[in-house]
Amino acid sequence: MERLLNKYLITILIIVFAGCKNKKQQEKNINLTEKVVSNIEDNMVALEFSEFDDYPNLLKRVAELVCNDSVPVVKIRINDTTYIHKVSTPCWDKIGDILIKQKNVLIVHDDSIEKRFTNPWMRKKFGLSKLGSVLEKDLSNNGKDQNWSESPAKHILSISVSDDSVNKLQPIFLELSRDYEQNFLNSDMRIWLTYYTPYFVPPPPPKEPEKVEEIKLTE
Repeated sequence: MERLLNKYLITILIIVFAGCKNKKQQEKNINLTEKVVSNIEDNMVALEFSEFDDYPNLLKRVAELVCNDSVPVVKIRINDTTYIHKVSTPCWDKIGDILIKQKNVLIVHDDSIEKRFTNPWMRKKFGLSKLGSVLEKDLSNNGKDQNWSESPAKHILSISVSDDSVNKLQPIFLELSRDYEQNFLNSDMRIWLTYYTPYFVPPPPPKEPEKVEEIKLTE
């Protein structure tokens, strides 16, 4: 059963995160969020959500930037502080297949949060206002609960919106910035912009054939 579920997870996650990110860039972006006021790195390129007609075009632009060793960023200003959130997407044609466990992914889609468990197979949903507390639980789990993240280094915050809802990205990053401002979060994280994959329940494993007892005949 576990082996079958792993195959489903690998297939789905490859589809979800099919994009572009080389190994060098992935290692460089271990710290993907930082609070700064000035001295922005030269290779950072700010994303303006209002410039994109739909979400697929935004994802295409993110992939282009990442594949050319640029760093897409989302800048949110609160009071006198600018929060710069570095975003990315994996580059499968350069780094090859990698295993991403469902427990290490927290999904934010439109205005809700999802954590998908494997034991038992179920989904928990939260409102966007709970982003800080849910992230804190996920990042600090360190493998204690088998359904939550193994470690901050393996954790991925997967953000997506519906095709015609680019405007919903701004509230997500605003909420994330507020969580840093209010000290809900004290560590950086890896943020991927991705396509949303609907929740599914895998089919049950095939039944094992019934054992037929052999009857020995005695003379």
